[in-house]
This record gives sequence, C-alpha cells and structure tokens, in this order.
Amino acid sequence: MIPEKLFILDCMRAFIHETVVSPAWNERSLSTLNWNLVIRTGQKGRVLPFLVHTFEKEEYSRFFSKEDQLEWEGLLIYSEWENQKKLKEFKKIKDLFELNSIPLIPLKGIALSHLVYDRTPYRLMSDIDVLIHKSDLQKTQDILSAEGFVLREPKNRWQAKPTMKIIGRWDFMKDQMNLDLQWAPRFFIENQWVPWGGEEVWQRAESFKSLGENVFMLSTPDQAQYLLFQILNDMEINYIYVSQLLDLALVMKKYRLTHDQILGTARTLSASLQAKLTDFLQNVETCFFGDQFVEKAACFVDLFFESSRELRHDFALKQILRFIQSPWERTLFLIGYFVPSKSLLREKKSFNFFSMLAFFLDHWKKQCLSLFRVLLKQ
Repeated sequence: MIPEKLFILDCMRAFIHETVVSPAWNERSLSTLNWNLVIRTGQKGRVLPFLVHTFEKEEYSRFFSKEDQLEWEGLLIYSEWENQKKLKEFKKIKDLFELNSIPLIPLKGIALSHLVYDRTPYRLMSDIDVLIHKSDLQKTQDILSAEGFVLREPKNRWQAKPTMKIIGRWDFMKDQMNLDLQWAPRFFIENQWVPWGGEEVWQRAESFKSLGENVFMLSTPDQAQYLLFQILNDMEINYIYVSQLLDLALVMKKYRLTHDQILGTARTLSASLQAKLTDFLQNVETCFFGDQFVEKAACFVDLFFESSRELRHDFALKQILRFIQSPWERTLFLIGYFVPSKSLLREKKSFNFFSMLAFFLDHWKKQCLSLFRVLLKQ
C-alpha cells in the first residue's frame, strides 16, 4: 500500500481511538507525502472532513498554503451544515410519522450522527434511511403519497413494485428530499438475497426519546450487523466508500463489540456466508484495532480506496425474477426491461417522431448490451 493510503488509515485510527497519529509519521516522512493525493483519496472515500479535523488537531497546517487552510475550514463548516440539514429533514419525517402513530428506527447516517459522530458532525448523507414495521407499510405509503412523496422509478418500466416486494425497501422522493424506507430489507451477498431484521430487531431495539416518542434505536450488535450487511451488499454492486469502514469501526470501538457479538444473531445463515462475515470483521479488527497491520488487511482496505463506483444497476436481475411468483408480474417485469420509465421520458425535451424513435433505439441498444453482460456474469 502506498504511503498516502497508509497515512489516511493511520489518521482514521487516531480519529477512532481519539489519540495522536502514529509517531512513525515524523517531519521527514510527512514532508515526502503527496498531500494532493491524500486530499483526493480522502474526498473520494468520503472521509475528507474527518481527515481535515485530524490535520487541525495534529497541527499539519504547515504543509498547506493559507488558501488551503481557509478551504479546509470552509469544508468543515459546509460538512456540518449538510449534516444538520439532513437531521432537520429527518425531523420532518419523524414528526409526520409521529402524528400518524408510526414508530421508526433511524439507520446509517442519521443514527450514527447521534451515536458516534455527535462531537464531530461532519458525516455526509445522501438520503434519510429509516426502518418501519412491515405491518405499517401500506399506511406509511398512503401518508407519504398524501404529503407529495413519489416512488423513485428505475430506468425500466413496471419494475419498481415487484422489486420492492423482494428487497423490502425503496426510495420515496419529494423535491430534494430522498427517503430510503425499509420494512423487511434483504441484502445481496454471495449471489443470494439475505434477509435481515424482522420483528426480532424491534424487540431488541431501545426507545430513543431524545429524538421523539416514536423513535427507537437498534441494539448495538444489530447496529453493527446492519452496517456490515450493507457494506457487503455494496461490495457486490461495486459501490463502496472508506467512510463505511469508519462507521463500522466507530460503532465497534464505542460499544466494545467483537465479531462474535456482532454475528450472534446471524448463526442461522449458511456456513459460507458466516465465514465471509467473520473474515470481513476480522479484517476490520486488524485494520483499526490490531497492533500489527498485515498484508492481508492492506489488500482488504485497498478495495475501498480503489472502488471505481461504477454502479451495477442490473446486478441481480435473475435473482429478482426467481422471487416473482405471479406470471403476469414476471411478464411485465421482463417487458419493462426494454421500456423506459416515465421519469426517463419526462426528461426528454423533444417528443417528435424521429427523436422518440432514436431515444427508444438507443435505450434498447443499451439494455440489450447490459442484459448480455449480466447473463454472461450470472
């Protein structure tokens, strides 16, 4: 692993343990770092605000110009503002659900902002993730629809609702607000859909009245397990960030969780999947809590540094089809693969015959190529 990545990892370890950065980084070794690469890599991995926070604490300002220092100060202010903006969006959702007697559990960014990032409110969020009881789904959808939220459409027609039933989650959008509503989430790991949660996590959840009478938090092992499943799912679709490792490591550190405790409720999974989960958590422990940084762990964390973020949209097409029981829904799902969604059509500026024909031909070409690649891989 190159020095710049090792340095970022050491800064993350210092942030997690609230200690100084490793003394191995002396004046000479620091002066040889490619600081532009450090900044770009941290930004790509969504950990730059936490690196800048560490830079200020370690007084690394001497390696940056006055303009850069002002830029980093602005970054922290902006990151905190963005974080607070998402928390306000969550409050609107929470108030709406509370008004209609719907309990919820905040997930990912919202939860972690209160649990582990409360003193460093720089955690970036793209959407609001919440878990509800499956029995409250229809009621919640009706309420969201009445408030002007709409289902996010995929690029293909007639595929949203059957997919929702399978993955147990979906995005609802209103203006610039994106709500990731989850009720029975499944994660795609090792080429299979793995269910998570159910009523068991609600039974272990604890009231979090500081956020609202209807707000609960996952138990700490469930919190870490959810993050773990989400990361492994995102690795399957090639869309991972270093910040996800930071999230998980912070939860493990604060609540002193071992991999055995995190996997406690996953013992019913297949032996191969349990082995994958265990191996992943052991690598996290080596990277962030071990005294020695072995080569295997370096390769592990490098996957997150080097992820291309080229999202695989059709990564589980065959697996989704297997779950669709209705012949009519299955037929519509397959036909819809070649019919652009209404949202895509609304983006078109011209609707004359030739432009529409060109649009459909281009869509069919892309879909056929994508389907061919998916079938080859699966």
